[in-house]
Amino acid sequence: MTRVVNIFSLSCRSSVPASLLMMTAIFLPAVTYAEGVTLHRQAAIAPDIAAFPRPEGNTPALQRINKALEKADARVLSAAKGCKGNATEDSLTKADGWSRKISVTMNGPTYLSYFVSDFASCGGAHPDYGFFPLVYSLETGSPVNWVRVLPASLISKASLDSAEDGTQLGVVQSAALMKLYRASYPRQGNADLDADAVKECLASVLTDEVPFMLWPDAKQHALMIQPSGLPHVVAACAVGVPLTTDILQKNGVSSAFLSVLEQARP
Repeated sequence: MTRVVNIFSLSCRSSVPASLLMMTAIFLPAVTYAEGVTLHRQAAIAPDIAAFPRPEGNTPALQRINKALEKADARVLSAAKGCKGNATEDSLTKADGWSRKISVTMNGPTYLSYFVSDFASCGGAHPDYGFFPLVYSLETGSPVNWVRVLPASLISKASLDSAEDGTQLGVVQSAALMKLYRASYPRQGNADLDADAVKECLASVLTDEVPFMLWPDAKQHALMIQPSGLPHVVAACAVGVPLTTDILQKNGVSSAFLSVLEQARP
């Protein structure tokens, strides 16, 4: 870990020129957390609703991440309370309510990535399944802006989508990304899709207008890509597909990001 020197605590009688000290402070390497951060598991927010594991540390970046995760936990608790309130008495079953599972898909260097799996049954005809990533920069504590990470050739539009609990998600789209997605899609498959369903997804659902969620996956050393915001009736078409470093390199992704993926820790 980089040691940051507090230049203002040094004596004014120091023989080192102040300008040199200032340059040293400015050009110290950024902390990338090559070994990741210590994560602390939290007690469940409510029965079957997992809380986000919190990174240990007092840096401004880690404090910012922890505040965001606290808000995320509060958001799903509010949504879960509303879910039970929406279920009518005669439609309510033991399965009604909200459940959440959370996995850590990458813990350093540079990024901390979570993947959320939600199930919500609020008294309607069918339950809803929701999946979304939250990816943070360990250097800044901010959500990752993929427009700044990937080349312009892979992103023609960036926008916001909403998860089941109201979480705002940064999504991107382009014909180039959809082409890469479709090329891997049939090989990935989905337990809910048979061969005919796969053909239907490719023929009429997975068009260039579909936005994607992105997140790094340390186990596969890949960038995962999955459609976001598909209507309930075709939601099963949204399969997560890995874009390997070889694929990304061929499509102009920076060597810096490829290196991070290759070193990714689960």
